[in-house]
Amino acid sequence: MTATPPPTGVPGEFDMMAQAAGRLGLAELPPVERVSFRGARVSLSALRWGRGDPRVVLLHGGGQNAHTWDGVLFRLGADALAVDLPGHGRSGWYDHPPYLPSDHAADLAPVLEEVRPDLVVGMSMGGLAIIAMAGLRPDLLARVILVDVSPGSTPDRSTHITTFTDRTVFDSLDEMVRHTRTFRVGPDEESLRRSVLYNARPLGDGRWTWRGDRRPPPSGGDRMAPIFADLPRYWDDVARLTCPTMVVLGERSPIVHAEDVARYRTLVPGITVVTVPGAGHNVQGDAPDELAGLIAGFAA
Repeated sequence: MTATPPPTGVPGEFDMMAQAAGRLGLAELPPVERVSFRGARVSLSALRWGRGDPRVVLLHGGGQNAHTWDGVLFRLGADALAVDLPGHGRSGWYDHPPYLPSDHAADLAPVLEEVRPDLVVGMSMGGLAIIAMAGLRPDLLARVILVDVSPGSTPDRSTHITTFTDRTVFDSLDEMVRHTRTFRVGPDEESLRRSVLYNARPLGDGRWTWRGDRRPPPSGGDRMAPIFADLPRYWDDVARLTCPTMVVLGERSPIVHAEDVARYRTLVPGITVVTVPGAGHNVQGDAPDELAGLIAGFAA
């Protein structure tokens, strides 16, 4: 992937973050910078929050990027590291898809080994990466929060996500924002546009596409099919979560079913399960105050 400079008039990453901070009543943008790590296969980009050693590492969901945690981290005020998963945000791409949870875990292991956080938080695909990490390097997990994630997920449960991400090219940024609006009810227009800009890149001919890797596998077909086929084996890794673990669910989300919760409770004795009222799958976006409070309490 070759980086294309942003078009004239499009604000920079940290300018947009400062705008978001101002809307929350913060006098200035908290200390935050772009940093990079060497993963097992690709270079990983991350946002480092605060001035001390990161105590919390946060991993976003499929098709998202590290900025999905901005609202939570503005409220949390912790030294933290929000990582762009391989093939997402500003991190490197694999030679070809798919991006399986075990692949993510292998690339993230060097990051966790260097940082040694007190808590790792993962939403959706980021949560699956944590589960895979429990099978690969459980010693790197001191405490874990899994946000609306289950190895029992199926294409039927994720239809709203795959339908949104199926379209990859847009004639303009405005069209991209309108497309996103049809799937997201909550954010005001300024916040929605900002979230799209974090996750979009220009193609150089006036059109726009998503920043992440949306290529199909070399064999063709649905790019998500290999991932869904891979998911059930990670229940074995759930059983290897021996550290304190919390599962956070969105009340309106279709992803995690009652039988999944029962299986979590069987495989991880003492696990904590919390449902956030009114939240959908994207809990960090729908209920940032509530999720920040849960993270702060569990970290303590």
